[in-house]
Amino acid sequence: MSPLLIAGPAVEPVTLAAMRDYLRLDDAAEDDLVTALVKAARLLVEASCGRQLIEQTWRITLDRWPAGRIVTLPVSPLMRVARIRLYDAAGAGADLAASLYRADTASDPPRVIVEPTAPEPGRAGQGVEIDIVAGFGPAAADVPAPLVQAIRLLVARWFENRGDGPADALPPDIAALAAPFRRTLSAPRKTLSIGARGRRFVLELPLESPDGFGGVVRTYAAGAAGVGRDRDAEGRRARPRRPPRAGGHASRHHALPRRRHRGEAAYARPAPIRDPRCRRSRRRAPPPRLPRRGDLGMSGPILALRAAILARLSADAELAALMGGALRLHDEPPRAAEPVYAVFGDAAARDASSDLSEGHEHAAAIVVWATPGSAKTALVAAERMADLLHDAALALAGHRLVLLRVAAIECERDDKTNLARATLRLRAVTEVI
Repeated sequence: MSPLLIAGPAVEPVTLAAMRDYLRLDDAAEDDLVTALVKAARLLVEASCGRQLIEQTWRITLDRWPAGRIVTLPVSPLMRVARIRLYDAAGAGADLAASLYRADTASDPPRVIVEPTAPEPGRAGQGVEIDIVAGFGPAAADVPAPLVQAIRLLVARWFENRGDGPADALPPDIAALAAPFRRTLSAPRKTLSIGARGRRFVLELPLESPDGFGGVVRTYAAGAAGVGRDRDAEGRRARPRRPPRAGGHASRHHALPRRRHRGEAAYARPAPIRDPRCRRSRRRAPPPRLPRRGDLGMSGPILALRAAILARLSADAELAALMGGALRLHDEPPRAAEPVYAVFGDAAARDASSDLSEGHEHAAAIVVWATPGSAKTALVAAERMADLLHDAALALAGHRLVLLRVAAIECERDDKTNLARATLRLRAVTEVI
């Protein structure tokens, strides 16, 4: 949900004449420079406090309504909602009636609350467009005086020190003026699990491009990789040490190999406890770290997407005829099988969570093997799969499919078997229900 600038401010918080008087300039030789510095200073102050100073129009694009139909806006302060436009499956847009939504300008960040009776968008991606008007007001007099003074001081510093200091951060004295107006960006704290080690926390601030015709987003990202290192260190400290020998009695534990140093005893695998009445150890075998194929616990996004793809392709009679009468799509290459058959190829699911929901971005592949001497058999089957899967509305277990696209169809010949194969590459986006 990245904001896009539609219409910039008509005026600046500090006029050219007022800035010339502040700088004590008598001629107009530096007017172009002063105008550019005022605009750059306004953009930096807006980025620092997270608020738009002068009235401007921004567009927020959503794939669908969020949970609870409450849209949290990344642009503040909110003056009004200009319009909300929905797109159907054919791409035709229609404005949503004003009675079906309301703007919550008192919250920080501001919100748009959509009524439950409002229809859902028909287009799979970017089906909702929200045009909002943000800013303290349309005139320079509407901007708070401390923010106007921060712009004056910043322009004066840049005018006197041209290129001698960093221009991407506010000096401490100017930052103190903008601090009372800084937008609250705190979120409820969540406990990180082991699966959230690679998750990123992203803060997006809307900025105006220098030419004034478009919006850009500056992103600050912080990883959570340190959590995994701390957990590994705790695991090493928690490993049991072997008990020392007591008196002249022989230890019930096997001695360490002579080639291993005694200092590594804390990290050595403990010897099994033997029962003198039987040969097998009484220690229970540890459970596997990963679920095995066929277990009910395997409900990840990759397996859910594969199951939905398999169900979609199994229902097509034309594809079954191309593969010999039945769909032959396997997880692993079958032994002594004659083409045409297909195998799920490499798959990857990367975290694509936002502040509204948890999701994944998929990169998947299906490899179709051709009969000897005919690459066409694999290409025809791959193209039929592409027709069935491109923009398909699949039902996933525990996940919601947002986007499914065919990225490419590739054909190559295997060096060892000299058989042709066609690779169907898919791109998908899913959200956790």
